[in-house]
Amino acid sequence: MLEVCFDLSVEGLLKSAKNKFLSNDQGKVLSLAFALSLGNIADFPDFESRKEVFEHLNELSPWRDEERVYLEKNLKKQFKNREDLFQLSKTEPVRLWVDKTADSLCGFLSIAELLYQAGSQVSMVFLPFWEESEGGIVCYKGWGEVESQRLPEYLMQERKLSQTQLQSLSCIWKTLQRENAPLRVFLGGRILGVDDCFYDHFILKRLTKEMRVSELIVSTLVNFDFSIGDGFIAQRIHSMIRDGKIKLIQEDAENFYQMVICKNQFKR
Repeated sequence: MLEVCFDLSVEGLLKSAKNKFLSNDQGKVLSLAFALSLGNIADFPDFESRKEVFEHLNELSPWRDEERVYLEKNLKKQFKNREDLFQLSKTEPVRLWVDKTADSLCGFLSIAELLYQAGSQVSMVFLPFWEESEGGIVCYKGWGEVESQRLPEYLMQERKLSQTQLQSLSCIWKTLQRENAPLRVFLGGRILGVDDCFYDHFILKRLTKEMRVSELIVSTLVNFDFSIGDGFIAQRIHSMIRDGKIKLIQEDAENFYQMVICKNQFKR
């Protein structure tokens, strides 16, 4: 059984579960972590196009030079995983681990055509939005928050996907590619294309006083259940400074994350 996920942290989780709790299944674990909720997807699976998206997300990072080599190396690995999936899935069944994050859902949709063309036997395990616990209910953002020893429990919810369903999912992805919105979100039970300013209101809501850019990024990530990273939030803060929605109090020519900012009360 090939295990496929759409996040690097989940890849490690699945490998751990394979070694310790699913030892009778020696199939490969493949991550397809392309962050497809962000940026241009019209040309996917074009390597250079996706590389541009990652470089843009990384350009404000104080560690961008060190990270550039790693990002390109990792992206090449993800594309290699995609090629391996197409070949291996012709003879091995595939199990997809999908959650409600936009990156996971977009990744899921993006490989539907590939699996259809390969004539693959496909099943999916979808992480529930919430589940009961002794103290009430637990809500997971994604598979990366689930303990590896609990993964076998979720196999009871595994469901098979037919060729007809794969075709339908592929059509949804092609529609998203034609639309090619700057951002995709999971809203109302669907993946929708939206403007890149979609999260700005929530970012500004956490800007309650003068603070460093890094503090605002952390506050946004901690307080909102969004599947976006610090690079995207940094880009949005930079854009709002340029548009006058955020006021720059103290500059730092070397490190954008250390700049001190506050909300511009006079900008509407």
